[in-house]
Amino acid sequence: MLLISRLELVCALREGNGAINQKGKAMPCPHRIPSPTTMIIIPDSVEGAVIISIVDFILSFFIISGIGVVLALLPLVNRFWHIDDKDLKSGH
Repeated sequence: MLLISRLELVCALREGNGAINQKGKAMPCPHRIPSPTTMIIIPDSVEGAVIISIVDFILSFFIISGIGVVLALLPLVNRFWHIDDKDLKSGH
C-alpha cells in the first residue's frame, strides 16, 4: 500500500516547484523532481540509438573485465579454502 502525503502529491503535481502552505507562502518541496535542465536527455532518433550503443559497448568491457577478475581469483580462493571430496561426501 502506497502512502503519500498531500505535500508530496502537490509537489509531484507541480513538478517539483514547491508547495504552498496553509498561510499561502511557498514551501520548498522535500521531494524535488529533477528538472529537465539537470537531466541528460537522449534524443529518440538514430543519433540517440548510436549514443546508447556506444555507452553499452564501453560498459560491456567493464562487466566482462569484472567477470574475468572473479574467475582469476577462484584458483586463489581454492588454494586457501581447499575442500576435499571426502568432506563433501561425508556431509556435515
